[in-house]
Amino acid sequence: TKTSRKGYTASVGYSETIFEERPTVFDYSVTLSGYSDLDRLPDYQNVAPTADKFLSLGLKLNYSALMRTLGANDPEKGMKASVSFSSKYGTRKYFPRAYSTFDYGVILWEHSSLWLRTAAGKSFGDRGNTLANFYFGGFGNNWVDHGEIRRYRDYYSFPGVEINDLGGTNFGKVALEWDLPPLRFKRVGFPIAYANWARLALISTGLVTNMESDALRQKALSLGAQVDVKLVLFSNLESTLSGGFAASFRPDLRRTREWMVSLKILR
Repeated sequence: TKTSRKGYTASVGYSETIFEERPTVFDYSVTLSGYSDLDRLPDYQNVAPTADKFLSLGLKLNYSALMRTLGANDPEKGMKASVSFSSKYGTRKYFPRAYSTFDYGVILWEHSSLWLRTAAGKSFGDRGNTLANFYFGGFGNNWVDHGEIRRYRDYYSFPGVEINDLGGTNFGKVALEWDLPPLRFKRVGFPIAYANWARLALISTGLVTNMESDALRQKALSLGAQVDVKLVLFSNLESTLSGGFAASFRPDLRRTREWMVSLKILR
């Protein structure tokens, strides 16, 4: 996942927490950005922009009420939701769009939980303009990383296909994630490098884009897994080694597969 682009960008943003009484948190953010001389879209690294100069205004609302039991590595139950509105202005046209996410999890047994993760969105622009489309694909992790470990939870992730390989002006996505209890180690490694625990997640994801058009509709199913191992380097520097595999199935194409290995430094 590339985090920089050729060209220029300037942005200003504001965020505020409206309500916070743990575990419930409700906040929002507003961002205004300008882009120039781009050869790839800011959010989609493999997609060329129809316009190399444009403005973007976005508003995002987030709500979460997540809980975990003592000794858990991750939230184990609760709900999380977001609503995002944005509009891009380029080639003398506006490209408004909106999408929302909703996650709900329950505990199956001690430190094992089942999550339903959903997302849906619609763009009101011309499908032939790349500024108007959503794009999906990939786990999203890098070989050496500093970002979120479990990026398969992001709405634009779709393990098993190339980054940005699927797209459309509207979409619906449903994922089922089963987090198994972590395996904790007493003695694995050496004083300068040892492992604390390992955790396995099994993921099944379904995606549909361009739902109103029989000719342009894309359907895909992904089955995969990700293992995360918490490492401690030089006695007190925490890192995470992750590995993943996913296979994707589409009605009109052959099966595609993706392997992922990533080391997150100092977290």
